[in-house]
Amino acid sequence: MKDNPKSKKVTVNKEFQRYFKEIRRIYLQGDYTEWTLRTPFENFVKSLNSNYNLIQEPKRTKGLGAPDFKAFFGSRKVGFIETKDLGENLDEVLESDQLRKYTESVDNLVVTNYIRFILIRTGRKVFDFNLFSMSDLENASFVIPNDKVETFVQFINYFFGYKLPTITSAEELAKELSKRTKLLKELAKEQLEEDLKSVENGETPSSIYDFYLGIKELIKDINVEDCADAYAQTVTYSLFLARRNCPNELDRRNASFYIPKNIGIIKRIFINISGDEFPSNISWIIDDILDVLNAAKIGEILTKIDRRGKKDKDPIIFFYEDFLNYYEPEKRKHLGVYYTPRPVVNFIVNSVHSILKKYFDKPLGFADDDVKVLDPAIGTGTFFWIAFLVALNELKSQGLRGLINEKIENHILKHFYGFEILITPYVISHLKLTDLLQRWYYEFKNKDRIQVYLTNTLEPTEVHGLLPFLREITEESRIANQIKLKKSILVIIGNPPYSVSSSNKSRWILEKMKDYKKGLNERNIQPLDDDYIKFIRFAQWKIDQNGHYHRVYHKQ
Repeated sequence: MKDNPKSKKVTVNKEFQRYFKEIRRIYLQGDYTEWTLRTPFENFVKSLNSNYNLIQEPKRTKGLGAPDFKAFFGSRKVGFIETKDLGENLDEVLESDQLRKYTESVDNLVVTNYIRFILIRTGRKVFDFNLFSMSDLENASFVIPNDKVETFVQFINYFFGYKLPTITSAEELAKELSKRTKLLKELAKEQLEEDLKSVENGETPSSIYDFYLGIKELIKDINVEDCADAYAQTVTYSLFLARRNCPNELDRRNASFYIPKNIGIIKRIFINISGDEFPSNISWIIDDILDVLNAAKIGEILTKIDRRGKKDKDPIIFFYEDFLNYYEPEKRKHLGVYYTPRPVVNFIVNSVHSILKKYFDKPLGFADDDVKVLDPAIGTGTFFWIAFLVALNELKSQGLRGLINEKIENHILKHFYGFEILITPYVISHLKLTDLLQRWYYEFKNKDRIQVYLTNTLEPTEVHGLLPFLREITEESRIANQIKLKKSILVIIGNPPYSVSSSNKSRWILEKMKDYKKGLNERNIQPLDDDYIKFIRFAQWKIDQNGHYHRVYHKQ
């Protein structure tokens, strides 16, 4: 038997009148809050369609938090609903910092005071109407008119009918990810500020506090905002890495499975975010980032980036530039912190490759097993990206294509070392160097890893962490210090950061810098404290410390 449309319409109408009566009953009692009205509203929405489902977020008294409801059509998340006190002025609410950040980051959002309903789709108001008024609540005989019922049904169907569009371009993906990463940064900052107060009061902080402690071991004077920024970018980029490796849908619980086991720090972050104890005021936006990644055709996007990148720079850096352009435009202007132009890197790497062959008796240059290379400020890995290509192409040109797989496993993955203090470039360098070797058909084994370590090159001391996250930092630091102090290095290459007002003032590097200041008659020797010069001093010490003295004789 077919459903009777007339009967169905009557049933829906009854649900509207029931909702009004319940709101009126609570209103007349006088003792109510926004929270009191949540359950009647949830029951009302669910009664309109068996596929409509709402999940309430825990109560949060201050800060950005999470929208009050996640909305699902069946199992598909469609958006969020933010509720305010009965009759509250929603125009003022929309001007608040909280709602402004929600509307900038969330594509499908309803804001309601249980009477007025506003639907915001991709930052634009598309529905705004009152189902009834505050004065109607004083009228015992009031009935919601049919035209209001029909408008609400149209509105709620439109809201629950939303599907995240399929993303097919790198720019579009970067834009959508950056919107959500901005909010993740704000939420992480709020959580860290709460965690610091919790620790002061002897209470247990969240797992994000572990991240803060770990990063603080490497960057002693890092502030909460910079740590939150590092956390947000790291989570987003690591999820991007996991999504590339995941053949099906990615979620918080399986993300750590698709992060290489040997990148312990990143795996630790994702073990933390997959747990039930992870703060719900942050997990919701991470889930939204996952929705974006799952809606993206990653393979198609990477292919397009690859074509675009061949002219100037590697694909992952192209995507990172797009991301920064939306995420933090000011940082985009100072991209030299992250990226050295490929033509410059090409010239330096190929010059060193030629010198190794011509003057150091290394016929394969960078591909020679005896060549051990260190980039002490690797950033996003541009120098190694080119050096790997030079080494692999050298093998091809010498007719040694059959050795490529073995060379990757036993030379490139074992004799190229990189240090980086900032966690986002660290993640990107792992991502793009792994990607490059996979393009040369190398299949990574569990024991394999890119030898890039999160460490402060200019302060070779180990940290001693007891917390789970600090253990991962400690392990990175331990291996990095073995490389700094014991490994014999032939080539030190790269482009360290410039900073005259250096914050790298550890006793270790300052003692080494004294050698550069001896016998100078200059009154202003502050420029010698530039980070760039400190890295040069480190490089000289490293070569001297390992007993390598090579002189290049130019042909007359």
